[in-house]
Amino acid sequence: MKTLLENFKKHLNEVYYTENDYKIGSRVSWNALERVEKSTATGRVKIDYARVSHSGEIIELYTSVGAAAGSAAIMDDETSSTYELPLSELTLIA
Repeated sequence: MKTLLENFKKHLNEVYYTENDYKIGSRVSWNALERVEKSTATGRVKIDYARVSHSGEIIELYTSVGAAAGSAAIMDDETSSTYELPLSELTLIA
């Protein structure tokens, strides 16, 4: 029984990251919705949104003290664009 609980705890730690796992310089990935303009066969322009995967490096980190405010990070991606997102939307890249 103890081995089962240890395996379960290990699995949870691998799947869910805590605030302490995120550090400045860590590589992360996230998804964002971006506006895409598509042309129809008749030439009409349609607006659509596509989910785009991004990856980058944490350059600044804001941690929360209480439960009312969530933690956030500022990331810099490969195109030198800057994004600010809550830690809950980020995935660490090993």
